[in-house]
Amino acid sequence: MVVRNKQNVFKNMLINVKQKNRKKIYLFLSLSVFFLVLNLLPLHLINEEGHHHFEKFEDTLYPINNIGTLIQVIDDSARVNHIQPKTLTYNEIITTIIKRRFRHGYSHYGFQDNWVATLAGYFIWRDLSAIVDPDDLMKYPNAACSQQSIVMMEVLKNKGIPFCKVGWNHHFTLCAWVNNGWHYYDPNMEPIINSNQRAFDNKFLSIPFLAEIYKGRISKNDIAFALGVPQMGKVNEFPAPNALIFHQITKIVSISLWFFMLLPVLYWYRPIHIKTRKMHHTTFMKIKSAYHNKI
Repeated sequence: MVVRNKQNVFKNMLINVKQKNRKKIYLFLSLSVFFLVLNLLPLHLINEEGHHHFEKFEDTLYPINNIGTLIQVIDDSARVNHIQPKTLTYNEIITTIIKRRFRHGYSHYGFQDNWVATLAGYFIWRDLSAIVDPDDLMKYPNAACSQQSIVMMEVLKNKGIPFCKVGWNHHFTLCAWVNNGWHYYDPNMEPIINSNQRAFDNKFLSIPFLAEIYKGRISKNDIAFALGVPQMGKVNEFPAPNALIFHQITKIVSISLWFFMLLPVLYWYRPIHIKTRKMHHTTFMKIKSAYHNKI
């Protein structure tokens, strides 16, 4: 009788524990499934399909979907034409292939890549979902001025060619150090410029010169507003370090948050079964002992 009473008391205690934790278990289990599903949604909240009439974009180059493959294509083209790295001609190949690989327009993360950054960009500030990781940019056909420059910087970095950003009023370009001097590149707006004109010197302070090379790209009346006076950044400095860190953190959160929501469920659910097994073992031993004593 004593054993039976203890068994009933313990069973009632387990029922109370189950009922107390049931709502929390259902809540966190639902959140875990919800966060997991977000990683599977093929959805982009921000889409930009910008395209300039003068762009050299070729959709046949879209299979180049990572920096390693891009560098291989550049090197193959240079090898066929007997062109060595760290030369003006080699840099022309880099900027030409990047021009052909991307069309103008910001690329933003979607749910499958980074749903936390996607929601932050849509509800808080659209720049929060604008991609700055070079390899991630290669997964998209679009890239804005800063994004195409970041891709070219990554190629230059891989080849040991010094680079720096060139910031304008409302535009983003870069310079590369070759032939003992800085040379100007803009794979996004694709200015009409030859190798001899790329030397980055005082002529880039001249509105008439800028209007000439950006003819058909930026109207003459908007040159001063869009460009103005160029500002060079630090040598070999990644231009968006804070955004990159934010995306790295939010990507980890996006991938793993569903699992962390599952941990409390396992914590609340597991003790019930442990206690149940202990109860059955204790009850069995007591019944066995009582039976032997009776005999």
